[in-house]
Amino acid sequence: MFTTLLPDARAFFTRLAANNSRDWFMAHKPEYEQTVAQPGKALAEALAARLTALTGHEMRPKIFRQNRDTRFSKDKTPYKAHLHMLWSESGDRDTPAFFLGIDPDRLVAGAGQFGFSKPQLDRWRAAVAGPSGEKLERLIAPFRLREPELKRVPAPYPADHPRATLLRHKGFSAWVDLDPEDPRPVDEIATEAFERLAPVWHWLVNP
Repeated sequence: MFTTLLPDARAFFTRLAANNSRDWFMAHKPEYEQTVAQPGKALAEALAARLTALTGHEMRPKIFRQNRDTRFSKDKTPYKAHLHMLWSESGDRDTPAFFLGIDPDRLVAGAGQFGFSKPQLDRWRAAVAGPSGEKLERLIAPFRLREPELKRVPAPYPADHPRATLLRHKGFSAWVDLDPEDPRPVDEIATEAFERLAPVWHWLVNP
């Protein structure tokens, strides 16, 4: 199942991107269920168990809905042409998480938190500005980082702080761009990536 999920999902989403309508999706829904949804759910559950063992914390999976919320978007296509999922202790994005995304032309894995609450943001800035921030810089050096949301360093930190870029984040994530043509089972590819990202996740849980 996990050997065919990656090529099957990429092929399906390539076609969905070119035919993104409800009529097309409903006509191909049995194929979607068999080749993407069901093996995707099995993957999420299998990786939850592996991440629980890897981190020592019980990790709960979440698969993002295929339907798009088009109410406030100029893009009115009804479906997402990708399979995205996460694993966290809460089973959602409000705590540090691991991420996996299968798109038509790419495969990515990450660790982080998309948005910090006010207490979490204060904790992040204090940790980044202090000695622990030096450790984080070393941990994230091999990874691609999400762009910071703020243009300026927030008060009371100086604009020339050595970790000014990190202080400008209101959420944080580090990413590994994986080979979508890798013939190995996708659970094996993801597990290897998560092992590399685990120190970043641990820092976010306990900076």
